Amino acid sequence: MTVVNDLLAGYTQGELDEAFKLVAPEGNWKLPINCKIRCLPEADLRRIAFAIEFFTGSVANITTHRGHHTITAAGYYAAIGA
Repeated sequence: MTVVNDLLAGYTQGELDEAFKLVAPEGNWKLPINCKIRCLPEADLRRIAFAIEFFTGSVANITTHRGHHTITAAGYYAAIGA
């Protein structure tokens, strides 16, 4: 029997780690997120958005422009009021 961890929305910790690495600010993952990545499938974007919320407590804003996505989020410090 496979047990799905509801806290992780069906993702594994490794899947969330890999997704977050694509957008985490260099040097300090707790800072605001503001990055551009190549266009990805919708399922990958959902995983990235979930990973951002899971790790930082902030909500991802994803916009798509000619071949890339811009992803922003307030980040951990802002989410906890630091």
